Parts: sequence; C-alpha cells; structure tokens
Amino acid sequence: MIDAPANPQSRIKKISNTLAPFILLVQLASLGFFAWKCAGLGYNNRIERFAVAHQDAEKRFQLFSEHFIYREHFLATLCFKGNDLDVMMAEGERIFDLMADLDGVSARHSFRTLPPGLDEQTQPFPFVNSEKGFYTGIFQLEPDWADLMETLPKLLEELKNNPFLLEIKLAGEPMVNDQLNRSSLEVRNLFFPILIACSLILLGLLFRSIKVVMAAGLAVGSGLATTMGIFAMAGQSMDLVTTLIPALIFVLAMAMQMHVLISIGMCGDVWQGLKKKLGPNFLVSLTTSIGFGSLAASNVAPIAVMGQFMAVGIWVIFFWTHVTHLGLSLLVKLQIQPPALAPLQRMVNAAWYWRWIRRPSFAICAVIPILAGSLLLVFNPMESNGLNYFHPQHPIREQTAFLQENITGASHLELLLERRDEKDSGVFWLPDGKKLQDLEESLVKIPDIRHIMSLGQIIKVGRTSLGTAGANVPDFFILNGLQSSRPELLEPFQSADYYRIQILVNSLDREAYHGLKEQIQASMEKAGFGNQYQLTGALDRLVEIQEYLLVSLSRSLSITIVAIMILMMVLLGRRGRILIILIPNLFPLGMMALAMGLFQIKTTISTVMVFSIAFGIAVDDTIHLLHTYYHTRNDRRFRDRWSFALGQDARAIMLTSLVLTVGFSVLIASSFKPTAQFGILMAVGMIFAFLGDTLFLPILLRIAALKDCRLRGGGRYKAKS
Repeated sequence: MIDAPANPQSRIKKISNTLAPFILLVQLASLGFFAWKCAGLGYNNRIERFAVAHQDAEKRFQLFSEHFIYREHFLATLCFKGNDLDVMMAEGERIFDLMADLDGVSARHSFRTLPPGLDEQTQPFPFVNSEKGFYTGIFQLEPDWADLMETLPKLLEELKNNPFLLEIKLAGEPMVNDQLNRSSLEVRNLFFPILIACSLILLGLLFRSIKVVMAAGLAVGSGLATTMGIFAMAGQSMDLVTTLIPALIFVLAMAMQMHVLISIGMCGDVWQGLKKKLGPNFLVSLTTSIGFGSLAASNVAPIAVMGQFMAVGIWVIFFWTHVTHLGLSLLVKLQIQPPALAPLQRMVNAAWYWRWIRRPSFAICAVIPILAGSLLLVFNPMESNGLNYFHPQHPIREQTAFLQENITGASHLELLLERRDEKDSGVFWLPDGKKLQDLEESLVKIPDIRHIMSLGQIIKVGRTSLGTAGANVPDFFILNGLQSSRPELLEPFQSADYYRIQILVNSLDREAYHGLKEQIQASMEKAGFGNQYQLTGALDRLVEIQEYLLVSLSRSLSITIVAIMILMMVLLGRRGRILIILIPNLFPLGMMALAMGLFQIKTTISTVMVFSIAFGIAVDDTIHLLHTYYHTRNDRRFRDRWSFALGQDARAIMLTSLVLTVGFSVLIASSFKPTAQFGILMAVGMIFAFLGDTLFLPILLRIAALKDCRLRGGGRYKAKS
C-alpha cells in the first residue's frame, strides 16, 4: 500500500516548528544589535540642519557669510549678592575666563574687553550694573560647539558654591537649541518607554495573556530597534522632525500587530491567522511606504530623511510582525482569546446603529468637521518662536525673560549696508556720517531692538575713551588708532562691500518679527538708505525656516493623502470610489483640527506630523475593513457583509484605538508643549479614526452598493439590505 503524499501545508508547518528556535534566536540577536546601534543617537536642532538653499533668508545669510565670519553666541549674566563693583569685576572676569576656556567658545566680550578709559556710565553695552549686581558677558561659539553643552553645565554646578554669586542666567539661540535637544531626550528616555509600557500592560489586561504581551512586545520592539538602528548606522541624528519616527513606527507596528493577533485568535491557529492578514498588511505597507516615500522629495533635509526611513520602516514592521509569530509564538504555543469588547458588540447589534447606516444624509456629519477643520487650520496661528515650545515656568523661558527685562535681547540680526563708492578692501570706510548717525539712533528707538554694535558705536567708544580731547577728533583718526591698538574690535564690522550693524533684539514670533522688519525698513528709508541693505541673522533664518517647514510638511501631507487615495482606488478597482476612501479617513483629521481650536493649540511641526500619523492609522483600518468586505460573497445582503467585516476587523480596530489612546495620553504630562500637544491630538485622532470607520464608512459602502444594484437592475436589493 502506497502512503498518500503529505499535505504541503502540514509539511511547511512542521518545518516552521523545527526552525522556530533558530528564528527566535536570530530575532533576539538582531534586536540586541540594532538597539545597541541606536542607543547613542544624538540630537541636532541647529539652524543648518533645516536650512534650504533656495530660501530668501538663506540666500541673504550666504551673502553675509561670504563677507563676514558668522559666530553663534549666548549671553551670560552673573547675579551677585552685593553691589561692590570691584568684587563684581574681579570675580566676574575670573568666572568668564573659566567659561571662555571651555571647548566650543571662540571669543568673549565683557567689560574687560572694552577700550581703557570707560566706566559704568560710558559703556556702550550694559556689561556692568552695580546697582542691581549684574555682570554680563557675550560668548561667541566655534562652528562645532556640541561638547560645550556637556561641560558648561558642570562648570555652572561648581559655581553654585561661589560665596559671591546668587545665580547665573544664560540665554540665546544655542541655549534654546540645547533645551530642545534635552526635551527630545526626555521623550525618548522617559515618556516613550512609559508609553510603550502602558500600551503593553493594557494589551495584557485586555487579552489576559502574558504570551500576547511577549509576542506584541517583541514584534514592536524589533520594528523600532531595527528601523532606528539602520537610521543610526546611516549616520543620521535626531531633530524636531525625525524624533517623531519612533512614535510613527510604534503606532504602525502596534496597529498591524493588533490585526494579526485578533486574526490568530479567531482562526485558532498561528499559520491561518498570519495567512489571512498577509494580503491586507501588504496593502497597508505598500500604501504607507508610498505615502511616506513622497516626503523624500522635500528640500528640507529632516523631512526627506523621515520620509526615507519611514518608507523603509514600514516594511521592517511588516517583516517582524509576521516573523515574530513564526518564532516566539510557535515556541510558546500562542493561544489567543480575543477580548469580547461588549460595548462594540452592543453597538453592532443595536437597532440605532443600523438605522444610522440607512440614513445617507448622516454622512454630512463627517463632511462638516472636515470642512470646518480645514477652514480653522487655514487661519490657525503658527508657532514660530522656539521659546514658546516650553511652559512659562521652564528655566529657559524664565532666564530669557530675565535677560530681556534687565540686560538686552536674546536673539540677534545682521544689517548690512551696501557700499556704493569706489571700494578699497584695505581701508576702513563709513557710510555718510549724518545718515549713519540718524539710522543708528532710529534703530535703537524701535521697541524690540535693545542694542546695536557697529563701527559707529565703536567710534563713540573710542572717542569717549579719549575723554574731553576726543570730542573734536575725526572719525578717520579714531579708526586708525583703534586699528593699530585694538584691530579685533574693528574687523568684524566691515568688508570691502558692506558695513555691518549687529542688532540684539528680543526673542520674537513670526508676526512680531515681520512687524520689526517693517520698522527697520521705515528707518532705512527715513535715513536715506532706501533698499540698499540686506537683513539676515539667526532670527531671520529661524522665522523663515519655521514657515517653510510648516508649509513643506502641509504640502507633503496633502501629497501623501492624494497618493494613498489614488493607490487605494487602483488596488480596489471600480469599487474604490473616492468618497468611500476619503471621507472616513479625513474625518479624524477634521476633528483633530477642531480640537486644536478648542485647546488653543498653535500649528507646529509636531501638530502637522500627528495628522500624518492619524491619517495613516485611519487608512490602515479602512484597508482591513474594505479587504474583508469586498472578499465576502457579493450576493449577500449588505447587512450580512458589513456585519462579517466588523466581526473580523472591528475588534482589532477598537483595540488599536483604545491602546494607542491610553498610551499616548501619557505624553500629556510632558512639560515640552509639542510633546503634550502631540499626545492630546493623537488621542483625539485615534478615537475618531475608529468612529470614522464604524459610523461613516458603512453609510458610504451602502450607498455604493445600492448604486451598483440599480446599475445591475437589482430592484430587490434595497429591500434585502
């Protein structure tokens, strides 16, 4: 008697059970390797990271860089316990010497660096205020000053024991960037682990199985570690945009894993559950990778990088989501009892739910938030001042406010006056004396301008240092004298083509900065210079970069939505009508926009990015439901087809929304506003993504089914539905 050939599927299962220990070992080794690689990822939020060459502000800055050496700087004010001027100057200069010796500091300016003969009353900048006990220095930085942010805090900690000092106040763009980096690290090292832990604990409570937690944790962790490990191995660093990649990976991995877990539980077999969700998960990965891949064309490096690695990351998620169950799940003999989710069952069985679906006009309830939210986003103010990312009680905001109230502005601009006469790079020159004097006097009267530094101001200092004898000395002789004795004071302020005025200004948002530019333009015209100038500097670059980033992200989000819609229509054929795909997936975005208005959340990089995440989750859920719905027998009643689709996928969708809503709610406790706002909007997006697919998608599917029935001449379909 000849034995019948073994079932190929049984043979594959047998081989897989044999290979399961090897697969698990490889996965654990891979997890450890990539986690080690990404553990040392650094952060870089400096302007150069976000600069785009073709932007107007960047062109102006490049012009400035061709003629002058650019140095970022920060302000340091020593607050003394007493007001003894001699003690302040001696101890202040000693401390400033220690700070100037730190790696990353290129130069310092303080009272000691002024020409001799000046006192507290004649100083051009408030380096000394003995009445209040303030002693201030300006520190210029080397191009690479990252190590300074490690050594400076240590020095400040040592100085806390100084018997003469109350405290030290620091402000400036480098300090803000450092705090942005530290806040990003807080999210990575504190809130993100708590988010993952809360999500997995809730998952364990819902499934009542430690094996489910192990499988989900290993799959999600492998996706995170592998993607970020590749990111690190490619030499990338984190910033305000790319810091969202781990959150994106976690969300997409958790959503895909949830569908697989429910499928395994309903099929009662790991192999059958994986096989059932392989097709929908492939479609999810394809649409998501194309959507994020569109970001790779952005001119902003962080956006392009995020697009590239998210396009790769979704396939990493797809791989580990399925491979995990071929290793760990088979070894532990994973048996899943999907949660009953009584509220979901009651909704599906409720008479009101099916009456709702039979009302086509109720679809307007989704359209109204979409339109209202879109309109609100158009007029919603943008947050362009990095200081406002922190709560008012945050040390960086308190210190900046202190320095702006008592010393000077925490940001700066560069005003370049064009030279029109015959140029001689070896000779110092000044614009017309009276015009220049009028201009500089008018500039310091502008409210947000605190101090200016220029050759004109140095001449005043030089004349003051000469005492009464300097009153009638021509500017040319003073310049020559300073050129021979203190050339370092003159060289930064003049080139063969431009006269440079450094302007210290208050930290401003976009609207205030544009108002300041208009006032500077008015001063230029009044002094007779017209448009013969260029305005650049850190604040100018930051404002335009913020504007460009938000516009670029918004444009990329729109392209992503269009690309995914087109792809889904192609994959679904004539069944993929645009409204069926569009309305349920834009509904959560509209509700998030309304939530921004309700909670007075301004538009920032993170708020734009959370729209992409919510849209991705909504699309993933829609793909699973549509895949199940359209693979059900077409001759069945609509109610039966939709009930079957809900029975197969609604639990996974609801669990995804529940777990992610609870998990991301942890972020609301962050003191960093973008992180807290990200948590709020993510929770809103998850809730309404679920409602969009369960309340509005069936209405649109039923309308399409009735239309198809009429086209086929099926007059009895409406009654049967």
